[in-house]
Order: sequence, then structure tokens, then C-alpha cells
Amino acid sequence: MRLKVVLGSRGETLRLPINYQHILQGVIYSHLGDAEFAHFLHEQGFQEGPQSFKLFTFSRLYGKHRLDFDRRIIEFKAPIEWQISSIVPQFIQGVGQSLLMASSIKIGEQAISVEELQYSTPAMNGSAGRIVMRSPLTIHQTVEIDGKKRTHFYHPCDHVFPLLIEQNLKKKYRAYYKKDAEGKLVIRPVRVSQRDKVVTQFKQIYITGYMGEYHLEGDLELLNFALATGLGARNSAGFGLFDVVDLQ
Repeated sequence: MRLKVVLGSRGETLRLPINYQHILQGVIYSHLGDAEFAHFLHEQGFQEGPQSFKLFTFSRLYGKHRLDFDRRIIEFKAPIEWQISSIVPQFIQGVGQSLLMASSIKIGEQAISVEELQYSTPAMNGSAGRIVMRSPLTIHQTVEIDGKKRTHFYHPCDHVFPLLIEQNLKKKYRAYYKKDAEGKLVIRPVRVSQRDKVVTQFKQIYITGYMGEYHLEGDLELLNFALATGLGARNSAGFGLFDVVDLQ
């Protein structure tokens, strides 16, 4: 399920640090509604072996904006669109109901009005399509270099990139459904340039991801699971949300 949130009446502005994903994540956790579910999601999540997945993701903020690189801030002018997505109905329902009851919400140090909410259940009806990222796509591995462990982020053209994306998605599938996913998932870049590279500071870590367009194909159930939960890693930090722009 997906929730589209329209923030701000005409004339309102929202000023945030350029790296604002952690602020949006905080907004989500503060509007889950059910305190017990919020505690479960924040502290435990859906587990697969040693890994834990939150099984939600969200987009960047979209709207007219101005970047001030000297002050490291971004200023949005309303209306501002934000998408939140999850495979877990309780999650979307809780966030949606909480936002619906709020005339305004606090994002960072500012209050901004909630103007519109829309629920939807996007779905792929075919086994392949072209997708566009609404938040950066990232996948990584921990490697040892000169005796030191480092996080290596892969470029979409790296030969292991599609394999790691598929493995990650199937782990999330097992964490939620407690069974193995059938079929395969294949992803390849269609239009990804150097300008699509995004390095984000999330709290105290730096994450490299990529926007752009990709070809995605595979088992239909797995495709729609990806559409709800997001592709790649760090979904709950605002990575991996995509829209389908062309079914093939």
C-alpha cells in the first residue's frame, strides 16, 4: 500500500537541511499511532536470520525548491508531495489515520499543514516494466581492505549489482511471509548517469545511491512486493522507492 501526502497550503515554505531523510523517518515513527506496533517496528522489525527489516520506505520531498549550498539547506514552496509505502497494512493505516487527524505536522523545527492524503495500491500487471526511482537505490557489502572493514556501495552497472538486489529482496520476502519467494528478479540500468549519483548523510553515516531509470522483470508477486517495500538496502531510511512508468 502507498500513501501520498500533500503538505502545505499555497504560500507556505519548509526549510530543511539538505540531508533531511532522518527527519522524515522521525515523522513516520511519531505518527504510527499504535505505540506497541511502533515499538516493535523500531526495536525489532521483521527478522530474517541476523538481519531485521522495517518493510517500509518513502520518497524524497517533491515540489518547487531552492538549494542554499552555503547554509546547507533546501527550501520547499508548497504544495509539497511525499510518498510513503509499505507491504504492512497496519503500518500504512496507522500513519494515514494519524496524519488525517492532524491539521499540521512538525517536520524538523517547523509545523506545516497536511492538505491531502491519498491511499493507493500500485501494482504491476505484467512480468516486466520500466521504473523510475523516487528515492535513491542503494546496495552494499562490507569488505576488508588492508585489514580494515569498509562498506562498498555498488554502481548499477557493476555485475554483482542485480544479484545483490535480488538477494536483498528475497530476504525481505522471507522476513515477512516466512517462506521462500518463487521465481527471479532481474534489474538493469536503462538511464543512469553520473548526475543520478547521490551521496546522503544519514545521521552519522554516508550512503551512496542512484536515481535514474531501470528495467525490472521477474516473478509478478516478487515485483509487487518490491513495489510496496522498496528495492535495495536502507529502505526505512528513505531509499529504494520507485514508480512504474511503462509496462513491457
